[in-house]
Amino acid sequence: QRPLTLTVAPSPSRQALPGVPIMALTATAPPESVASISRSLGMTNVLLLRGSLKRSNMRYSTMPMGVGGGKRSMLCAVVQRLSLGGQSGIIFTSSRRRTERLRDALRDVLDERVQVEAYHAGLEDDAREGLEGHWSLGHTKVMVSTNAFGMGMDKPDVRWVVHDGLPRSVAAMYQESARAGRDGHGAEHVLSSNLGEWISAIEWRASDFATQPAAQNWAVGNLLDMLAYLLDSTTCRHVILNSYLGEGAE
Repeated sequence: QRPLTLTVAPSPSRQALPGVPIMALTATAPPESVASISRSLGMTNVLLLRGSLKRSNMRYSTMPMGVGGGKRSMLCAVVQRLSLGGQSGIIFTSSRRRTERLRDALRDVLDERVQVEAYHAGLEDDAREGLEGHWSLGHTKVMVSTNAFGMGMDKPDVRWVVHDGLPRSVAAMYQESARAGRDGHGAEHVLSSNLGEWISAIEWRASDFATQPAAQNWAVGNLLDMLAYLLDSTTCRHVILNSYLGEGAE
């Protein structure tokens, strides 16, 4: 269960007015998280309405990579392939500095007609709004961003999403990959990472929740799931994702 939901409890009005309905909504949650959230909210006789999360138009792949400049050059080669023909896409990375460094590296290798920009929370409001406008209109084809980008922006013709580094969880990766292929046509997601990044993420998350054992276990468990997804070279990615999200395998 997400750490934030551990702090959620029924309000006093829930005890005073036990017949008042409660609605809980989430984009993605494994079955055990749904049950845990229901308990935290004191919900009984729960009616569960669940839409399918299967996205048959998506192609999912992983690319365990090297370190340093070697990783960046391999990632640039992947983006070169994905952006052929002016296909729009998003690269999610972990920090403001990495968005700008990768933007600069891509500008050196991509066709000059392919506009590449970097987006992160450190930009001024006017700059962010300008980038969002250029993206929505199709002027910017490749956006290198922290995970804040794309929420609430309905751009149906995004053809690919790349994660540079491990997302915080399989569910987060799935949600962010859903920025692509919203028009129902074929789209692609690539996860690019290496063991060193995973170890650093484990250390950071363990330190971040050092005084919250339950949250720490949750965060580290999510990263273990991400490592398993990255390194599994035999199982269909759709099977892994469907199983994780409680959809069942096809």
